[in-house]
Amino acid sequence: MKINRNILANYASRLWAGFSTFVFVPLYIKILGSEAFGLVTFSTSLLGIVFVVDMGMSNTFAREMAREIDKQKLGDLLRSLEWLYMLIVLVVILVAIFGAGPIADHWLNASRLEPAQVRWSVGLMIVSAILQVMLALYIGGLLGASRHVTAAGYQIGFSVIRSGIVLIPLYFWPSVEFLFAWQLAVSAITLLALRRTIWRVIGTPNKPHFSMPALQSIWAFAGGMFGIALISAVNTQSDKLVVSKVFSLDVLGLYSIASLIGQIPSMLALPLAITVLPRLTGQAARGDRSGLHETYMQYSFFISAVAFCSTIGIVIGAPHILALLKGGKPSPELVMISRILGGGGALLAVQYMPYHLAVANAHTRTNIMFGAASAVLLPVAMFFGASRYGLLGAAIPWVAMNASAAMILAAIITPRFLGPHLAEWLWKTAALPLLTGVMVILPVAFILPWIERPLVGIVVLAVFCAMGLAANGILFLRLFRGSWPVIRRSSFGISG
Repeated sequence: MKINRNILANYASRLWAGFSTFVFVPLYIKILGSEAFGLVTFSTSLLGIVFVVDMGMSNTFAREMAREIDKQKLGDLLRSLEWLYMLIVLVVILVAIFGAGPIADHWLNASRLEPAQVRWSVGLMIVSAILQVMLALYIGGLLGASRHVTAAGYQIGFSVIRSGIVLIPLYFWPSVEFLFAWQLAVSAITLLALRRTIWRVIGTPNKPHFSMPALQSIWAFAGGMFGIALISAVNTQSDKLVVSKVFSLDVLGLYSIASLIGQIPSMLALPLAITVLPRLTGQAARGDRSGLHETYMQYSFFISAVAFCSTIGIVIGAPHILALLKGGKPSPELVMISRILGGGGALLAVQYMPYHLAVANAHTRTNIMFGAASAVLLPVAMFFGASRYGLLGAAIPWVAMNASAAMILAAIITPRFLGPHLAEWLWKTAALPLLTGVMVILPVAFILPWIERPLVGIVVLAVFCAMGLAANGILFLRLFRGSWPVIRRSSFGISG
């Protein structure tokens, strides 16, 4: 039952993130204007890049919380990581002081915002980003300790105060600098509260202290995770960074709306992957090959069903979703970009289980090797594509990269740690959920063109997507409880 509560908690935080996007984005555009909203979206990309300085420590700490039973060792490790983070914070503050000007003046293309506004905003968003990196360390600890409900509470509360309540003063004082100052203050207060919570969870018997051996014990794994984090930041943020350089902040804002829609499949699938990682890690540590196989297949099916059903909904309903967020009829190019990025989001979600299977087995080399190649090629392809073919030229290489990653990671990771089950994985956990979703959701494509109001269209679309998920749920029970004769001969069982 606990893992069910964890799934619900993770979904609550993710669903709130999705709901808040639909509510807040139109309000930000209306209050601040499209150019200032482009600056807000740039801060999200900058946050993804700044997360590189985490150096894989939050994921590593989450892994240690899931596998280490010695409270004193955990306390010493956290205290050591905190000291390391403090040094990183000081360095990033210096970068904010000396780097905000060049970024504002030579990278971003603002036409209506004053240069001083952009410089102050960039400096504030850099410092706020590093505080959010520290938040990720403590959130990772809570997730590793299976305190998903607590973690979700902090994430939702942080989002409400940081991005929601700020709209009240912004309405009376529409200043983009005030927005980033507010976000910085909220990040600092949340960090202090979250730090107190994680130390209570650990509950060390003695006073923790800085320990170099504690850092050395995780250095090899953290180094691998750092490589993955660096590559992930480049691969996930390259398109928006390229768009911010090639086009104006207004265009960046429009592209970011399409990107937000494209993130829906991976955003909805991520809570499942986060929830199952401690379980995979424990099974790998115990050498429970049968349990690892069972968990991997079942959660792969869940993730595929959620990702594919939402992607089908995006492909069909992109005009209605964009009309609601943008506040007007979207251009055909923006609709096409949203659909393409939605497909890329599904391909990204499919990678979660192979990626977490590798992490649970402390294997990072495959992810790093593929990611390093894409991190070099992807920005070049995006910059060339954006310069020659516009926004579509920035989106297509990102989708192609995710398609390649999904195929390569599955082909290498699944056989390495589970044996000869790749064909079974592809058919049962990818092809079947996709076909089921298409058959159930596709009829809504003939209904939506007759619905003029975007909100009504989205509600109808959501109903059909829910029906697609329900159909996949029935299929899951048939597949993984041995109702079909061919499945009875497999090694699946009912998860606990």
